[in-house]
Amino acid sequence: RRFRNGGNVVALLDVPPEEGQKHLECEFLGRRAVFPRGLIHLAVSEKMPVVVYDVSVDRESGKRVLNIDGLGRIEDEEALLALLVARLETMIRRDPPSWHHWPGVAAFFRTAGMAEASTAHA
Repeated sequence: RRFRNGGNVVALLDVPPEEGQKHLECEFLGRRAVFPRGLIHLAVSEKMPVVVYDVSVDRESGKRVLNIDGLGRIEDEEALLALLVARLETMIRRDPPSWHHWPGVAAFFRTAGMAEASTAHA
């Protein structure tokens, strides 16, 4: 509703789905992983333009660096997930200590008992 009324939707991709939550699967850090489907489905079904961002720290200056890229409108959930996960992996490989989710990374790789959705191929 917010998007339809001219607003923006901001969300995090790097949060594993909860038990029973619909999800998509793709390769992540060299293994099959699960990501919540909801926001990806919303972006595709509502034809929302997708803009991704990440923040890193310049180790020499100590300043934060904000990276923003527009992906446009993506018409396929699997394709959008693949683009987003590739971007996440690039950010993690560029500066591994900056990723906040290392303590919970195993949750991306569990699939037993999770609700079925479609499967993405990165």
